[in-house]
Amino acid sequence: PYIAGHAEKKAEKLPSARNKEFNTALEDLRTSVKEYVHMDEDMPDETLFAVSNIHNKVLAVNYICTTMPFSVDDKLQLLKTDSMTERVLMALKKYRKADKVMASMQVLPFEGQSATHSMYRTIKLEQAKECLGRKQYGKALEYVAQARLWPVHLGVGKPYDYLIDTSEEDALEAEIRAAMGGK
Repeated sequence: PYIAGHAEKKAEKLPSARNKEFNTALEDLRTSVKEYVHMDEDMPDETLFAVSNIHNKVLAVNYICTTMPFSVDDKLQLLKTDSMTERVLMALKKYRKADKVMASMQVLPFEGQSATHSMYRTIKLEQAKECLGRKQYGKALEYVAQARLWPVHLGVGKPYDYLIDTSEEDALEAEIRAAMGGK
C-alpha cells in the first residue's frame, strides 16, 4: 500500500533587489526573530546563527517561517503564499496574535524576571514599525507609547527611570515624526 501523487515546481514571485518594502520588512523580521530567540531559552543557538547568516533572502524567509514557533496551520499558510513580500508581512503580523496573548497573560512577579516585558516591548515596537510602513502614523505613535509602559499584569516592576533604556523607542518615534513632516 502506498499513495501516489504528482508534484510540480511552482516558481516563487521574488521581489526585486531594490524593493524597499520587502527589504525593510525582512530586516524587521530578522530583528524580531533574533530578539525572540534571545529571550526564549528553548530555541537553539543555531537558530540565531542561521537567521543572522543566511544571505539568500528566499531561504531566510522560508527558514524563519518554518522554524519559529507558529502553529502548523500558520506555517503552512505562510509557505503557501506565493509572494515573498506577502509571506514576510504575514510573519510580521503574527506579532498581533502575540500581542493579544500578552494582553491576557497574568504573570506572578519574581525577582530577576524581565522576559515578559522584553517580549511585550518587542511586540509593540514591531507593530509600530508595521504601522509606519503603512503610513498609519498616529497608530504607530500609540504603539511606541505602549512600548514605554510597564503593565502590572506582566509581573515585572518598573525600574527607576534612569535605569530604563528608551533609545529604541526614541529613535522610532523620531522616525515616525519625521515621516509625518516633523509634527
